[in-house]
Amino acid sequence: MSRNLQNMPARYQAQFSQWRNTLAGNTYQNTGTWVTGINSGQFPTVTTGYQQATTQLLQYSPDYISGMTDNEQARVKSQYASVELTDGANTTAMAAIGSIRGNAQNVQTQIANLEQDSLSADPSLNTEISVLNKINAAGVLTLRTLQDSNKLLASLLEQQTIIAKQQREATTNAINADISRRANLAGNMAQVNGTLTSSLQNFRMP
Repeated sequence: MSRNLQNMPARYQAQFSQWRNTLAGNTYQNTGTWVTGINSGQFPTVTTGYQQATTQLLQYSPDYISGMTDNEQARVKSQYASVELTDGANTTAMAAIGSIRGNAQNVQTQIANLEQDSLSADPSLNTEISVLNKINAAGVLTLRTLQDSNKLLASLLEQQTIIAKQQREATTNAINADISRRANLAGNMAQVNGTLTSSLQNFRMP
């Protein structure tokens, strides 16, 4: 308990990759705010940058909506919801990424401090209490890192859920269109057959 390992930094200290922020061209002045938002996590900047870099979703006029059948209205509103949900999930993910990036330098500094204290030969940093304190600090940093990872995983799951909704929507629309086509075909064939029968019965040679 009274002796430290000799030359700890040379034996155990390792170099790790540095965090890198997003960089992008800004030819038409519509990506700069996106880059700032996804690097900082400031939600107003994120939403503004997202809106500037994406195509605006237009809104149907009430006249167009009222002129649709019930099935058409349901389909259009479902598709509209998919886009709005996608926008919400994307901006939430951007904010999470930006928050992690914005705090990355501070976290790296704290990890570096913990590493230096752990590898230090200073007797005051190697007492039983000091070692326990460093273990506690490492545990807290680990929990914080896991929390950030969970945020990213939740954002990915949310986006996958929306993609699954869109896939279901496409399949449902195809099935409904086939059902409608078959129903209309049966009705049209019955009408054609009825008209044809009547025409044949009433046909007279001139």
